Amino acid sequence: MASTLWGIGNTHRGKSNYVVDEEKGVEEFDTTLWFVILGFPIFPRQSYRIQQNVWYLQQDKVPSELGDPRVIRNGTKQGIDGNSIRLSHPFNIIKKLPMNWKQVIKTYLLFYISAIVLIVLYNLIKR
Repeated sequence: MASTLWGIGNTHRGKSNYVVDEEKGVEEFDTTLWFVILGFPIFPRQSYRIQQNVWYLQQDKVPSELGDPRVIRNGTKQGIDGNSIRLSHPFNIIKKLPMNWKQVIKTYLLFYISAIVLIVLYNLIKR
């Protein structure tokens, strides 16, 4: 189960073999569950095939307590007071998969090369 507290915990990273069913309003993809610290992936735990609702395809199914059902693609909607409301994306685990090492390597490269580039840029600007 993916959950974090103060940036420490488990979260899903990566999407591969992506399929969307517009009639049902759901998407399916392979993802990897990671243990993270401050949002940075430390080690992969397990790969899964998951299915979740796609809110921009289910505009008429958004809970009525959120008001106007106009939802943009990333699952964020404008609240009455102008603040953004992040809608949750409950998902179903369809099946456990063998560790997706290609996705693991891509995730490590993306996060850690990005961190190195940001550190180098910060040091260059600081001079």
